[in-house]
Amino acid sequence: MNQAISQRLFSLRNSSAGAILKSAIIILLGITVFYVDDRDFFNYRITLGIIIALSLLKSFYFVSISYQKILEVSIKNTAYYEFILFMATHIFVIIISFAADFFCLVQVDPRSITGINQTAGLFEKAFDCFYFSVLNFSFFGYGDIIPVTIPAKLILMVEALLSFMAIILVLSDFISLKESLVDRHRKN
Repeated sequence: MNQAISQRLFSLRNSSAGAILKSAIIILLGITVFYVDDRDFFNYRITLGIIIALSLLKSFYFVSISYQKILEVSIKNTAYYEFILFMATHIFVIIISFAADFFCLVQVDPRSITGINQTAGLFEKAFDCFYFSVLNFSFFGYGDIIPVTIPAKLILMVEALLSFMAIILVLSDFISLKESLVDRHRKN
């Protein structure tokens, strides 16, 4: 019995660690955009386009990982708490990822988001972007930080849609979704 529990926890750690590693690579791509802009390789509009494109691409990645995990959990009949643990980790990585996007936006175009102190150090700006991402993902908007430019609004909308999909569609309806996927898998 203890061996079965430890095997399940070990497999859960491996799948979570793999997801975190893949997500960290995606976040590092976003931070690379900051480095590229800092070196002035491109016009800032091209850099903004790269940030938006990476944001959209990683959102598709996050959705596909979530869907794959739902399929895996459904087929293997994994415990619900394991799925919740995966989703909590996944959501945290998404929030960090979008915080990196907002940070890059503020660095590339300081007028893109108001409410972030432009004279502050990098750590404070990064924290403000993390704070903004958490509030956006959880649908709590206090109005102290506001996207102003179209790129900032686009990335905010992408995060809000991803949040809606992750929280509303996946977590709240996981049981019925799992049952329908299991039924579909049995028919095939």
